[in-house]
Amino acid sequence: MALSTWYVIKHLRERHVVFIAIVNSFVHVFMYTYYMLAAMGPNYRKYLWWKPYVTKLQIGQFIIIIGYQLSLVLYGCDINSSSMIFFILNTISFLLLFANFYKKAYITKREQYKQQQLKSK
Repeated sequence: MALSTWYVIKHLRERHVVFIAIVNSFVHVFMYTYYMLAAMGPNYRKYLWWKPYVTKLQIGQFIIIIGYQLSLVLYGCDINSSSMIFFILNTISFLLLFANFYKKAYITKREQYKQQQLKSK
């Protein structure tokens, strides 16, 4: 991530990346608010019920950004297409990683919990 950020600042000083930065910054406000509350100790755990929603927000961010990046390439905007294709692939990898995390952390655990409840009855 640091390498791609450096590349954007150094070589892609284009207005098109501003939208991506705004979407990313919006999501990071919620993400770091969650981290702050989590770091404040066990007394604040009751305020952390929205963790799955942060992950959903991040997944949504990646979908929006991929759509935006694809539109830049497909509509022939004034961008470096090969760089944008790299960033599309990079964003897709983040999407897959976060989707896999969401599945393991929330969906699989929920299914396991339901199965345990059925067995205990």
